[in-house]
Parts: sequence; structure tokens; C-alpha cells
Amino acid sequence: MEKNSKKGRKILMREHGIPNTFEFANLLDGSSEWSFEKFKKGFSVKIVRETTDKFELEFDLIGCNAALANAFRRILLSEVPTIAIEKVYMFNNTSIIQDEVLSHRLGLIPLKAHPKLLEWPAGEWKQDEVDEQSTLRYELKVTCKKNPQAPKDAKRPSDMYLHDNVYSSDIKWVPLGDQHLLHPDGAKKFGPIHDDILIAKMRPGQEIHAQLYAVKGIGKDHAKFSPIPRICVVSRRRIQKRCATIRSPMPWPHSISITNTSIRSYSLCAPSFPWSRRKFCARVRGTLCESLLMVEAKRVNVIYPNKQEAEWTKFTRDGHLLDVETYVGGHVEALESGVFRADIPYKFKIVPSAVDELMEGVENALRHAIEEEEKVPMSEVTNFDEVVQEVKEKLAALRAQPLRTEKPIIYHLDVGAMYPNIILTNRLQPYAMVDESACAACDYNKPGAQCQRNMEWMWRGEYLKATAGEYQRTQQQLETEKFPPLQPGGRQRAFHELSKQEQAAIEKKRLSDYCKRTYKKVKETKTEERTQTVCQRENSFYVDTVRAFRDRRYEYKGLTKRAKAQLDQAKANKDAAAVKSANSRVVLYDSLQLAHKCILNSFYGYVMRKGSRWFSMEMGGIVCYTGAHIIMKAREIVEQVGRPLELDTDGIWCILPASFPDNFIVKTTNPKKSKLVVSYPNAMLNFMVKDQFTNDQYHELVDPANRGYKIRSENSIFFEVDGPYLAMVLPAAKEEGRKLKKRYAVFNFDGSLAELKGFEVKRRGELRLIKLFQSQVFESFLKGGTLEECYAEVATIANYWLDILFKKGAHVTDTELFDLISENKSMSKKLDEYGAQKSTSISTAKRLAEFLGDEMVKDAGLACKYIISRKPLGAPVTERAVPLAIFQSEPSVTRHYLRRWLKDPSIQEIEIRDILDWQYYIERLGSTIQKIITIPAALQGISNPVPRVPHPDWLHKKMLEKTDGRKQRKITDVFQRIEKPVNEDEEEGEEDDDSDAEAERSIMDMEDIGAAPGSASQRPFGYTVTKRKRTFSDEEHEAAEKEHESLMKDNWRKVLVKNHIQDLDDLYDTLDWQRAGSKMMLRHYFKNEMVLRTLIEQARYFYAPVGNLPTDVIMFGADLFYARHLQKANFVLWWSATEKPDFGGSENDDSRLLTDIEEKSGCTKTHPGVYINVCFELDLISLAVTALVQSHHINDIEGTSSYVAFHNAQQASLQV
Repeated sequence: MEKNSKKGRKILMREHGIPNTFEFANLLDGSSEWSFEKFKKGFSVKIVRETTDKFELEFDLIGCNAALANAFRRILLSEVPTIAIEKVYMFNNTSIIQDEVLSHRLGLIPLKAHPKLLEWPAGEWKQDEVDEQSTLRYELKVTCKKNPQAPKDAKRPSDMYLHDNVYSSDIKWVPLGDQHLLHPDGAKKFGPIHDDILIAKMRPGQEIHAQLYAVKGIGKDHAKFSPIPRICVVSRRRIQKRCATIRSPMPWPHSISITNTSIRSYSLCAPSFPWSRRKFCARVRGTLCESLLMVEAKRVNVIYPNKQEAEWTKFTRDGHLLDVETYVGGHVEALESGVFRADIPYKFKIVPSAVDELMEGVENALRHAIEEEEKVPMSEVTNFDEVVQEVKEKLAALRAQPLRTEKPIIYHLDVGAMYPNIILTNRLQPYAMVDESACAACDYNKPGAQCQRNMEWMWRGEYLKATAGEYQRTQQQLETEKFPPLQPGGRQRAFHELSKQEQAAIEKKRLSDYCKRTYKKVKETKTEERTQTVCQRENSFYVDTVRAFRDRRYEYKGLTKRAKAQLDQAKANKDAAAVKSANSRVVLYDSLQLAHKCILNSFYGYVMRKGSRWFSMEMGGIVCYTGAHIIMKAREIVEQVGRPLELDTDGIWCILPASFPDNFIVKTTNPKKSKLVVSYPNAMLNFMVKDQFTNDQYHELVDPANRGYKIRSENSIFFEVDGPYLAMVLPAAKEEGRKLKKRYAVFNFDGSLAELKGFEVKRRGELRLIKLFQSQVFESFLKGGTLEECYAEVATIANYWLDILFKKGAHVTDTELFDLISENKSMSKKLDEYGAQKSTSISTAKRLAEFLGDEMVKDAGLACKYIISRKPLGAPVTERAVPLAIFQSEPSVTRHYLRRWLKDPSIQEIEIRDILDWQYYIERLGSTIQKIITIPAALQGISNPVPRVPHPDWLHKKMLEKTDGRKQRKITDVFQRIEKPVNEDEEEGEEDDDSDAEAERSIMDMEDIGAAPGSASQRPFGYTVTKRKRTFSDEEHEAAEKEHESLMKDNWRKVLVKNHIQDLDDLYDTLDWQRAGSKMMLRHYFKNEMVLRTLIEQARYFYAPVGNLPTDVIMFGADLFYARHLQKANFVLWWSATEKPDFGGSENDDSRLLTDIEEKSGCTKTHPGVYINVCFELDLISLAVTALVQSHHINDIEGTSSYVAFHNAQQASLQV
């Protein structure tokens, strides 16, 4: 400490703040405690030097630390007034710098004007009401020309051109009113501080003409008004003096101005962290999480772990060299495309069995919503039974009519703070991921212990195809080689002398080359599900930190909701002051909860960050895997009662039928919550989460001294319902089988845009034509009363922009045309760093260098504004990019370079419409129209609303197949596979052995012997469970039976007699089959009495029940008489080891391949009744063989022959 006291530490305070105020060495006396009385006693300020001409002040701050000096610096930055350019009126700007960028540069130029010479501006700025007491006017007018006196061999732009560089000295003061009388030396007094500040670079033909107005302001209003103090602080253990030199104004104001909403929101969270707000904003979210965890770890006496170090060489379980390993993230999927509106009906297919499950769980779902979510005991609820009954009635109506077309309700069902709540529910902590060895050494590892919670996660890795043996041989080869020296001129190094990182890189490269030669493939990707044990007894400081941060965010969300209610009340009362105050609170609290949300969602991602102290890939995988399963389970429920549209990481967009149970009012005796609004969609999903994702092994420390834990159930994962919304628009992909994820537009019922994600209108540098099209097209989706009318309205917008391109911009000016079709992209790196890469931006930069000079493109961040030309014909698009700046040059220069770039020496007149590649722009706009309009319309069954933009080939083919009436339907279009029925009524251990009874039932009756295979009497026994609703036909049938039985006497019995009638095979093959069938039906009805009399006579003769007589009565009688004679003679009918009779082996013959010989080989099963759906079991065997045998029937059905005599065709003679 003495050594530190003598040597001291020097801290340089710049505009970005003090770099190490968080370290304890900056604290006075080595203590973090602060006392106002102690500070007041030891603090003083001593003025050392003050100059009025240079506005310099030098003073000493005695007895203060760096934090207080930083506060002085911040006051000087934000409170000292200066003069700066406020308004820029651009009359002409043909340079390559955009007007906004040029205006920003001019505003940052420091001026000499003293703030005391001007008054503060009053009121709103108006150019025609400029006040000379508070405003200074300047003018910048520079034109670049060729230097007529330039040497012929001149190559430098400064020699070849005049005014090629625009400096701050070109800004001239223009007096306002009587300012030239008050300030005769104003040109010197009010000019820029430095004359050599570079503003722009130009080439011949380019000009900048602007008028500038400067006013007085302070730094907290805008960064351009901030003077920059240069403060040098010497910090020692025993501080005697701290000196600071402040100079105002400085040449170039570089003060940080926090204008971004998210950064401002983050800075409001700074009190939670051990930093100033400026340093807080400079940190990424992962660093914020780690610092917060370090503070909490110190508070609970947990030692910081070392930072995670990279493991350069890792292998898979089967010995392959691992290249990359990670976990599978959240599940995001686009399910449907098109426009979905709350005022247009859509088709829904409800699954009745799913509705039955929901009806069974209505009470539990609503009870969970009231007790767990609303925190209201059931004893205070007064109308619970009425709400349950109302929900069940609506669900029963859905079950009764599963196929329905009605208006939808558009919802976004998302999980509030899903990832943090998954961490809290399952007590997930990086250091709680344990293995068997850790549990074996644990004192609490006893029989019956519940502290080990096994959870699944999905691992994904990329590994080299080389085996472990091949890797070892490669390593042995490297051991014999020499490698370049570490320093130039040094000796060659052996492989073992290289660093671990160098060895791993060389091994991976050598092995990759080997795999490429041997296997023709370098890497393989493998995904596997793994199980990880999570200790529930570990120190809970990690989850406690997350929980505290989450609770604080919930607090700010509540304050935001309260502030919005106050804002609405103030607007209703028309109180302007209250509206302003409430609006400020809404912005503040909403920013705070947003900043807490961003940091809170980073706690799971931090554990996978390289170099983090608490690193755990398993924990990140468990969080994502659990979250994906929650969303997938929610999707399964929504799919059965509605239609899911889009799956987000933490939510699901869907439409539900309007008749689906929605919000219900629950009345209570609690005066604070007399009425509760319960959302049933929210309640059913939350009950699903509670039922399947609750942690029943949560250990809570209740006795720290004795390490006593209480085991309880924990679940803080809850769905939240956002909506309903008016409309949702989802685009479609141009490729078959692909969907565009995270792209949609959502509208509120007032027509405002609720959310827009993923479209080009939000991106920088995109084609302005596409941006303008998208900005207009989304609002058109709200027009029209049907889908056809909606797409017709949208097509009107598309046709308007297509007309501009098809007519080659005939009705727009050149300036408007350039604005529509030009693209603007910035180069993130220097041009030289791109090497041999090809892109439109690189080509534009190279061509800018040709006529503007290499100095214009040597820096990074170059803005490339270009158009695509039609020539050179056949060249790729990257070679047809033409800089827009060339059209702003002199005509001779423009012609020269266009001839070179377009490879067309015949160019004389420069007409932009003849140069442009109109087909390229039509394809660009057409691609956007396909994604937003035409393909979604086709997927929703609407014909192409924009015929000039054709469908892709795959979609056109699909539309033809859909409209083709001769297309044979697949079996999957009619039926779907379900699980086999299982009898769950019998409890385990109480099953009866029915094998004997089944065998007895399987024995054929006497009259069934000799029946044709596949007939009704030969079919196997089994049990059939039919579950159907009671219908009106059932009631009418029962009433008829009762009436019929009342007419009978007691000794009568009902007899079912089958009338075996066979119609002609070709009876129904004619066009008038309805008439022929009706006649035949009436004929059979009138002959029924005669047929019945014949059957009764035959039954008397055979002495058999009339209901048992089959179709072939003669064969039946012969078999019956023969069997009776055998029984009288004490003969056995047959004997065999099985229930089948012994027919000499013919009973085991497989005659299925001979079914085509039989005239009839089908079977019919009839069960009269009314059913919602029909389920049957179908076994398909030997499909390949039977398809081959029956293949000749295909030709017969199609009217062709399997024999095509190509060999009989006459051959053309080759002889002359």
C-alpha cells in the first residue's frame, strides 16, 4: 500500500468517461463508505489560472475522488452554452455525400462566436422570422472545376482540380439586419475556430450551395453544443490535490449524445450495477449479467470462478474430431401464409376428442387461473359454476359441428419472460449441472433423495469424418515436420513447440484436406438428445439474482400500466399539464421495463458466452429445449381447436373460431377484486404448462444454519394473451416447401400497425421502389369485405407500381426515377479488404475510384449509390452496377465512362431510361409481389390477382392439379391414421383370461362350413366400440320400436330376416341409373311378401330358423342334412389342432393373388346410423406383389394396351 501511495495512479478523463472508476483503488482511504460531513470537511476548490481571451480556467479540486471530478466534467459538457449551426437549407448538393450527412457535419463545426453575444432563441424556428439578436447566418457555396493551369502530367486531384476539397474556411458569415454595424469584424469573430476542417471532396461538375443558421444552446439538448473539457486527475491513497484544465470551446465537439431509445433505457438500469450510466451503456448485455452476478456472489460469499477457457481439441463419443458444438435453440416456424382478418370467415376443423379433453379440464383450468394467476381464493368466488357451465356449453357447440366456417379471433399467445421463468421454475444454474461423480461424492446422495432433477436438451455438433485412427496418423505425420518461426529470421519450429491454438488449427486444416480427398466431404452434423442432472440443493444466488431482476421488471410493468391509465384519464379530463406529466411517466416506466427485459433475457445466453465465468452449454440447451416443448405443446392444442399461423421463440400467433370461449367475468366478494376477467385460451394453456412442466422437486433453503431444505412444487411459467387484433398478413416463400419465418404485419382494430417484422420497408439501403410499395400495400389488406375483394384492393397498389416499370417511368421526372430505382449500400470495410469478392457495392466503389480518384474510396463506410444497367448484355448483375454520381458530372465525362462501363461506344445522348435494365427492376418488384400477394392468394384458394406476375412453376403445377377434376385422390386425403383403441377400463391385475371363450367363439358354426373366404360369416370375432352422439334419428327409431312392440302380444318375438337379392352387374352403368335403381327398389319392395313366404317354406323344410338362411339355400340344406346324419351316427364333424377344419391343407392356401379371377372379391359392412366420424382398422399386406399382378388392369381402365408394337414400325431407309 505504501508503494502505491508513493507511485500513485494517473487517470485520464476523456469524453467517454473514466475507464476504471469501479476499482477500489479510486476510493479515498481505501473505503467505499461515503460521509457528507467528512467530504465537506476535506473538500475545497482553488483557482490557479484564468484567461478571458482564450476562455481557459485552471483549478484544483482538493479532497474529492474521480467520481466527483467526472460529475464536474458532465456538468461542463451539458450545461455550458455554446454557439452551433442549428438549421441548414440545402439549395444544391451534387456531391456524393447525402444531404443529411452533410448537414450533420456542418452542425459539428465549432464556431468562435461568444455565447454572451447572442440571446436564447424564443419559440419555434421559422426561416422567415429570423431574429438577428439570437441568430447568426452563414453561407457555403463551392463549385469544383478543372484547373486550366494544371500540368499535363498532374495526377494529384489538388493539382488537377479547383476546390476539390471543401473546408470549414469556405463557410462565410452573412450579416443579418444591423449585425454588420454592431460587429464590423464579425467575419473574424464569428467564423469557424479552425479553417482546415475537411467537410467534403468533390470533382468537376459537382457543387455545394447551402445557407446555415447558428443559435445558442447547451449540451444536454444536443451534442453539437457541448464543449470538451480535458481533465487530468492524479489519484493517490492520500490525496492532496487534483488539478483540471478546462478549455471552452474546443475545436471539435465529440461528446456522446444518447439518442437511441434502447441505450437510454439501459442507462436507467445503471443503479443496479456498479458503474456510471455512461460506462453502463458502453457494455454489452452479457457483461452486464456477469457484473451483476459478481456483485450478488460477493454478497453471499461465493468465490468467483475463472473465466471459461477455450478447449482447442475435443472429440465426439465415437472418436471423431469435433469442430463446433452447441445446443439446438428455440423453435421458430411459419405455418400459414396469406391475410387473416377478424371480419372475414375462415374454415376451421375442430377435433371432437380434443374438445372432450378440454371439457373435462374446464374446472381445473379456471380454478388454476383464479387461484394461481389472480391470487384469489375459491372461497371468495360467487359464480364459478355459472362460468364453468357457460364454457362447457360453448365447447359442446364446437364439438357438435367440428367443420365450420366463421369469423376468427386473432391472438398472440406468448409466455411472459419465458426463458427467465424456465430458469426459476427448474432452479437452473450453471454450477448446478452435475454428473454421477459429483452426486456420488455428495453427502445428500441417499436413497429417496429428490435433489437430482433429470432434464433433456438437444446437442448438435459438427465433426470431421476422419476416424480416431486417421487423426492419430495425421498427428504422427505432423510430429516429423517443421513449421515457420515465430519471429522473422528465426529457426524452424517443431510441432510440439507450437502453442495449443496453433497445433489445433494445423491439425484441423490437415485433417480437413484429408477428408476432402478421401471422403469427398469434410464435416458431418449430428444432433442427439441428452439428459443432464440438475442439482436442486446448490447455492441459489444465480436464480435469486434472476428472480430479483424479474420482479423489478414486473414492478415497472405495473407502473407502466398505471401511468397509461392516468394518461387516459388526463386525456378524458382535457388537462394538458396532466397529459404531459403522465406521458413522461409512461415513456420512463416503459423504457425501464424494456431495458430490464433485454437484460433479463440475456441470463440464459450469457452461460454460453465465450470467456464467461459461469459457463454451461447444458443449461442453455435445457432452457431452449424446455421452451421449444412448451410452444410445441401449445401448438398441439391450438391445432385441434383453431389454426396456428406462426410460431415464435416464446409464443404462437393463431386464429380461433369466434364461438370459442374467450373472456369471462368472475365475480368475487373481495372488494379490491370484485370482478376478474379470465381468458379461457390463456387458462387452458397455463393449465397445460402447470400439468406438464411443474417442478415437483424444487428445494428451498429454510434453515441456513443446519442446511435444511423444504421440497415444494414450483411453476412460474405463464402464458399471456395479446389481442385480439384486426388483421395479420403473412408472406410466402418463392421456393416450394419453404416458409418465411419472422415476417408478418399485424393491425389493431383502429387500423394502426401493431407490429411489423422482417420486411424490406424497415431495412436500410433497400430499393426505395419496394419500400414505397410495401408502405402502401399493407394498409390495403384492411379493405374489402371478402378475400377476393381484399386481394383485388391489394392488386391495385401492385399494378400501380408495375405500371411505372412497364411504361419505363414515362410519367415521372428523372429525379423521381433516380430516387425510386437507385440502391444505397454502405461498405463496412475498406475496398482493398474485399479482395477478389464480387458485389454491386464493390463494383460501384471501383467505378467511383475511376473518375473521382482513389482517395474517395480508401476509407471504410463508403456509401455506394447505384443503378443497374441493361448493358453489357449477358454480364452478371454485379458487373452492371453504375454509380449514380456519374450522372451528376459533366456530359462529356458521363459519356466517356458510360461508354467504357457499358461497352457501348455508340452512346451519344444520355437517356437514363435507355440505360436501365427494366426487366431487372420488374423482377425485383415482382418477387416482392409474389411473396406478399400472389403466392399467399393462391395458397388461400384465390386466383392470381396480379396476372402480370406469374406464379412459380411448382405453384402453377399445384394449382392445375387442384382444379383438375380427373385427378385421383390419395387415400390420405380422405383418411388419417390414429392410434389403436385400448381398453383402459380394466385395472391392472384384474384382467380375465378370455382365451378359451375367444377360441370357442372362433369355432365355425355348422352352416358356415364351405362358405367363401371373406364372407360375413367367415370374418373373425372381436370387440367393436362405437361412441357417437345421440341424434334425433335415434329418438324416432326408439319411438317406432316401442309403438311396434305395443302392438305385439307377449308370446311374439321380433325376427330379423335378410332378403338376399342381387341386382344385375350393369344395372347402374347407364346415365339414368337413378331411375333404374328407383324402379328396381320399388319392384323388390312389392315382391317382398312373396319372397318372405318362399323363405318361410324353405325354413320349414330344412327345420332351421328363417333368419339363418344364407344366399345359397341349396348348398346350405345339403350341408345341414349331412351334418345331422353324421351326428346321429356319432361321427365327429372334424378334428384339428386349431379352430379351423381340416380340408387337406387347402384351408392354408393363400388365394389373395387369385382374387382378380373371381368376379366379386369385395366385402361390405353396413351399420346404419348418424356419425360424426368413422373409424375402421385396415391391414394392407403384400402391396408390391399384388400391384405387380394387377398392373395390367391399369391399361384396361385407361383404355390402352400393355403391348405397344414399336418393333413393328416401319424403319426409315438410309439408302439413297
